[in-house]
Amino acid sequence: MARYESSIEFKCPVCSKIVQTDIIVPETNWTGDNADERFVEDEADADCDHCNAGFLLHVQNSDGHIAAMIYDHVEVEVDCSNAFMTMPDPPDYDDLDIPENPSDSLIHTLADVGHVLKAAAASFYTPTVNRMAFIQQFAALEAYLSDTLIGLVLSKPAVLTTALTKIHDLRDMKLSLADIHADPEIVKRTVAGHLRDLMYHNFEKVGSIYHATLGFHLFPDNDCRTRMFKALPIRHDCVHRNGKDKEGNERTEIDDAFIKQIDYDMRAIVKHIEAEIAKLP
Repeated sequence: MARYESSIEFKCPVCSKIVQTDIIVPETNWTGDNADERFVEDEADADCDHCNAGFLLHVQNSDGHIAAMIYDHVEVEVDCSNAFMTMPDPPDYDDLDIPENPSDSLIHTLADVGHVLKAAAASFYTPTVNRMAFIQQFAALEAYLSDTLIGLVLSKPAVLTTALTKIHDLRDMKLSLADIHADPEIVKRTVAGHLRDLMYHNFEKVGSIYHATLGFHLFPDNDCRTRMFKALPIRHDCVHRNGKDKEGNERTEIDDAFIKQIDYDMRAIVKHIEAEIAKLP
């Protein structure tokens, strides 16, 4: 599956070392008639090899010309090369390692997190344990959303057809006749590879894909949706800043009540999605 990347360089705002790395960038909307219609934007992650700090970037592609900005460090200049195409190997189905029941994996992880919190309360610094628990909760949810979507696309021909027509990046992807002849499964492999590379904490994008492909929304209700979207910047600070906001203040929201609410909302999300999946033909 072809994808587009850019070589970027910037001065790490944490350790002041020069970071040089490649990031995946969104493909130009080739169906657009003018520059405004072809313009696309997305997010990408970049890590500093020197201090291991992680950064979330806003990436723009204007006819192959790439611009990027670090969300929490807009003062940092990011030099970007023009977009270039790469051809990563298509994934083998065995490499995807999709569990038979992704919902079970998430529920078991949430239960494990609850057990750890109870066992660790007396012997560990509580904010640290809560932060680690929250990160694990989110990682489990992302794995569930990914495994569920990919599993349905690979197992249900109707869902695969819908994905190919409704997901913009897949609809406009080009495969040669020679590639198709050489690998009859190349369409499934290409779709699975694309879906595997998504950032599943990007609820806006993933929610749109779920709705377009499967016909239902990601969240059971607006209250759950609001709480989960509010949790996103907190997750970012836990993953990339060790639980501190951009001013260096510790994220004090991550207490016992917060963890329990996240647990409740994630279980509600699973229950909602599994009920909607059961209605699929």
